[in-house]
Amino acid sequence: MTLEWYGYIAAAVAAVGHGSYTAPLKSRAADSVDVHPYVMQTYKVLVCFLTSWLVLLFTDDVFVFSPWGIISGLFWVPGGTCTIFAVRNAGIAISIGIYSALAVLVSYCWGAFIFHESMKDEWVSSSSIFIMLIGLCGMAYSSSQYLSSKNMEDCSHDDISSRDKHVFEVNRIDDDISSLGEKLLPPESVLELQGESAHHSEISPPDLRLKKKSTSILIFGRKFNRRSVGIVCAVYAGVSSGSVLVPMHYSGDKANGLIYVISFAIGALIVLTFGWFLMLLFFVSRARSFSRGIAKLPSLHFQTLWFPGGLAGLLWNVGNVGGIMSVEYLGEGVGYSITQSALIVSGLWGIFWFKEIVGSKYIISWFVGAFVCMVGIILLSYEHSDGVDE
Repeated sequence: MTLEWYGYIAAAVAAVGHGSYTAPLKSRAADSVDVHPYVMQTYKVLVCFLTSWLVLLFTDDVFVFSPWGIISGLFWVPGGTCTIFAVRNAGIAISIGIYSALAVLVSYCWGAFIFHESMKDEWVSSSSIFIMLIGLCGMAYSSSQYLSSKNMEDCSHDDISSRDKHVFEVNRIDDDISSLGEKLLPPESVLELQGESAHHSEISPPDLRLKKKSTSILIFGRKFNRRSVGIVCAVYAGVSSGSVLVPMHYSGDKANGLIYVISFAIGALIVLTFGWFLMLLFFVSRARSFSRGIAKLPSLHFQTLWFPGGLAGLLWNVGNVGGIMSVEYLGEGVGYSITQSALIVSGLWGIFWFKEIVGSKYIISWFVGAFVCMVGIILLSYEHSDGVDE
């Protein structure tokens, strides 16, 4: 088996890991608390750091820390937090669609125009990327169309039994936007959760939807539409995701490849810690009290979230290792682009497990988009040349 095939296998592993890590976040435990996006990112980073050292069992290389891992952390930690925020405020379908499409485009541009990675035919490679983007957008559009039709049905349905309605006061809602320094919703806002209660099953019912009385958020005193801010976060997350492994190219031969996983994890932990420090300074400055500032920090909900958060972090790191190996063997443009087929994996979870999309019209439409995306991925894989211009 050639090194190129190892790259394709690694890309497939990355797609499965990154396409599945969101599933534990929909467990009963995760739904029972109002978790801050940075808290979930914290679990991902901690598990990534703890498990990254296992790569030493699979390589003869001696670990050498590369400061470029901190740059990767600067891309991933804020980008991962924005991904969570985008999904919560703009929806999974449109957020992940934008995220994956931009990640493919950005990573391909890095490989083709910055690193000058060898391709058999640049026109065919560019066409493959375009086909992938069409498929990704098709899947996101079909999902969003289904959600829009369901929302219209819900708005026209007035007979909602009281046992299916649960109202939760948003007491710590400003924590969700604490990194921006303002409240996410006015204090009087409430979230109405319709559907079966989460305690009836380990995985929350797929048709649970949050209805918000306010569709706007305050950021530094200005009011913005929640969905618009979520889409902006998805754009940022996609750009950062497409760039997250770029620093590995500058890490040097001793810290490159699989061993870079450790530098990546250490860098992410440093960035995460610095983020918590900045958040603490922000709350202390507002409260003018160190103890009250600490009390304002979002709760980790350790007893509730240690398992779903840990499992999510483990699956993400498996995908991260696969992504790093695919980039090493296939290059930034081809390797990382193929890993974005994780959108297909996450879509399968949504359709067959969480039942987020039902109805033959919407499911068939989604699979058409997935097929187009796979055609682009296959064409792109054939365009990889054995040599990479250094």
